[in-house]
Amino acid sequence: MGYYNIKVTEFGIINKNGDVHPSYYDWRYCIKKNIPQILVYPKIKYSSISYDLLSISGGITFKEPMILHNYWLAYYDDYIKDKQFPIGRIRLAGGSRNLIFSFYKEDQEEILSHMMIIIQEYVNTYGIVDDRLLKDYNSLQEINTLNSR
Repeated sequence: MGYYNIKVTEFGIINKNGDVHPSYYDWRYCIKKNIPQILVYPKIKYSSISYDLLSISGGITFKEPMILHNYWLAYYDDYIKDKQFPIGRIRLAGGSRNLIFSFYKEDQEEILSHMMIIIQEYVNTYGIVDDRLLKDYNSLQEINTLNSR
């Protein structure tokens, strides 16, 4: 088993038409770069942000799979209390490897920056390359490549 050493510096912004900026930032790009997919959905007053760790190599597993999820639950709970976030706008959904939540748009840059740091630390601290999972993942990639020809 090996360990991860990733840098989390990229994200995509979804516009009102559903297009991603930058346009190359899609699921395949994140898989190719072996990075988490982070997307920001800005609106007029509120925004949402999501992350997905499944785009990191298919051989990833975590020593402590719920630490990141539990961190964001506590973070968001503090955020909605501190900012007196409207109950009707509260949105939090996800699991151990992906999550989406809503917040005031004015906090977008700060939350995004914080998220990238926390995800990077989590993956580099707890992420493990499971050789068995990686072998299965690579086999599926080969099959998909053959099928696309």
